[in-house]
Amino acid sequence: MFKSGSTRLIRNLNQQHILNLVRMFPGITGREISNQTGLQISTVLYTLKTLQKKGLIRSAGFGPTTTVGGKPPLKWRLNPEYGFILGIELLSREARLVLLDFDQRLIASHIQTLPDGLSAKQVIRIIRQMIDEQLQSQRIALNSVLGVGIGIPGTVDSEQGIIEYAPAFPFIKLPFKNLLSKYIPLPIHIENDANAGALGCKWLDPEEQMSENFIYLTIQQKFSGMGVGFIIHHELYRGAHGASGEIANFLSPGRWQKILAEVSSELGSGNRLLHKLEAFRTGRLPLSFLTNLAREGEAAAQTLLALIGAEIGSQIVHLIDLIDPQKIIIGGDLCEAAQFLKPAIQSKIAKEVISQSAREIPVKFSSFAALSGAYGGSALVLRKIFRQF
Repeated sequence: MFKSGSTRLIRNLNQQHILNLVRMFPGITGREISNQTGLQISTVLYTLKTLQKKGLIRSAGFGPTTTVGGKPPLKWRLNPEYGFILGIELLSREARLVLLDFDQRLIASHIQTLPDGLSAKQVIRIIRQMIDEQLQSQRIALNSVLGVGIGIPGTVDSEQGIIEYAPAFPFIKLPFKNLLSKYIPLPIHIENDANAGALGCKWLDPEEQMSENFIYLTIQQKFSGMGVGFIIHHELYRGAHGASGEIANFLSPGRWQKILAEVSSELGSGNRLLHKLEAFRTGRLPLSFLTNLAREGEAAAQTLLALIGAEIGSQIVHLIDLIDPQKIIIGGDLCEAAQFLKPAIQSKIAKEVISQSAREIPVKFSSFAALSGAYGGSALVLRKIFRQF
């Protein structure tokens, strides 16, 4: 159904627009908002005062006077004390949490190891315990939290809060939001982790707020699958059934053995690193161990990471040919090995992407690194708040 253009609707749209400009451009003035929106300066100033009364924004000092003189203009920014946001990413062996204030600044972060075989109730208890511990340590009341956003690998019905399938847990058609609500009396939002990560970049990385089309991908320590999030025309694309972006068997055991064989052929089968890695299943690849050795100059580790980067690059080539995005953003655990992965990824793109103009597409590793999914969880809450008017 279409909404009629009532006075209230127009007022709410103006508030939404102006609030988002304050979020995106901290220190913006009323005159700058008027110039960007085309709204009368009187309407802008009235709306700013309304948002200030609601506690959403606050003044941030004065800007320079204009060439014609007069009072210096007030600058505006979000009010960090309006409330707090919790973002969580659930992985097979870890739960990662960030606590942000309303101005999107990091207050605390935490990574907790998870044992195997957890039930849904056990996972929920761990989440509640993590939340309680972080809020207590920061002396923040639970009712000051504006919401909790959770990203999890798999297929998620984000509207209903149902986890259709989660490879890391025995969850099938689990009404996770409803179960969580019994233990956590806060607004709860649930999303696929790659989708959440894409939103985290879009909403929390100042460099990406104006990016119209990009692909976000994440591969965690397991290296068994790749999650992909698509931002198309500034919006998250989930697909017809909310299952877009799932790439299974990214690095199969057979392919892993071939990669090890390539390293062995290049450096010799007696290399100490190869013997150690052969004891690991693909799903337990020690990325931190590899990265540290590579930084120390271990040739086998550097070669191995370059070959993994080439595998990632091959997948990205297909995505670029399909979507033709402005850039590629990589988040999650891979960020710690960016210096060894990025050259191989870019080389694959430069050689194999069909479109000549797309072969120089930027590849960026998220500044949120291992906490990219948790930041994405917080973006789920922020997006709801900033679009609720």
